[in-house]
Amino acid sequence: YLKMKSIHIFGISTPVGQSFKEILNSFYKTKNIFCYSRSGDPYIKYDLKIPNKSIIKNLQKNTIIISFAPIWDISNFFKYLYSFDKSIIKNINSVILLSSTSILTKKFSTNKFDKDLYNKLRISEDYITNLSQKFKFNLSIIRPTLIYGSINDYSDQNITKIGKLMKIFPVIFFPKDTGLRQPIHIRQLGEVIYQIYDYFENNKKKSQVRVIEVGGDTSLSYLDMVYAIRDNLIKTKKISFCRIIKIPNKIFYFLTFPIFLISPKIFESFLRIQANLSGFSTYSIITNKKPLKFPVENI
Repeated sequence: YLKMKSIHIFGISTPVGQSFKEILNSFYKTKNIFCYSRSGDPYIKYDLKIPNKSIIKNLQKNTIIISFAPIWDISNFFKYLYSFDKSIIKNINSVILLSSTSILTKKFSTNKFDKDLYNKLRISEDYITNLSQKFKFNLSIIRPTLIYGSINDYSDQNITKIGKLMKIFPVIFFPKDTGLRQPIHIRQLGEVIYQIYDYFENNKKKSQVRVIEVGGDTSLSYLDMVYAIRDNLIKTKKISFCRIIKIPNKIFYFLTFPIFLISPKIFESFLRIQANLSGFSTYSIITNKKPLKFPVENI
């Protein structure tokens, strides 16, 4: 049984937001859940980029804020609250936010897009952390790695995109040596967030700050991940054939280098194929549940 508090969920329309809502609703039947979306219907219409006072009346004592929106947008919302009326922030009990492991992986990127992303993540995380220490609310910043999965017509922009390419191209060229990945399904991430929420609810200690880097239970090379996607699509009869041809890394990057002249961002994402982006806390360790193999459901 969960205590009566008002829960405010931002970015509810995102795939992870939808997954979390399903998990929360299975435990918590109350009118005290407020779900916000920039697009509105069927949720409360609210744009974190241009915040206004319309929802402030809902932020009563023992407020819990959970955000699946970009962390810089929720940071903007907190700046608005601080400038509008600091006392509202005193009503906040716990805050759980999604950030990204890009704050680690893109720290030394050379293209402007990734450098800007790193800076936005870092500045936003620092601002909200300082605010939590000043106003003594619990804070958890969750940095997931490669997210995948679909729910209610919402889908990820990672694994699903690779699957779509396989449906278009019967042959794909790929570098032979690739780095490790630790993909996490939206449902797994929803459960991780619920676990943090439950921990804050049942732990009396206030003003805790937790930063958690999280991935799935399977660490596999990028190439093996692509094979697993291909095999799953064939098994579910979404494709009948897709041949993956491995080529030496030098040749792969020589052939793809012209992309750099059009989009340094895309070319740098190709370079990251050979980097290890794994070693994060696993879903099963955080939730104390059985480890799940990739992919945890059909792609």
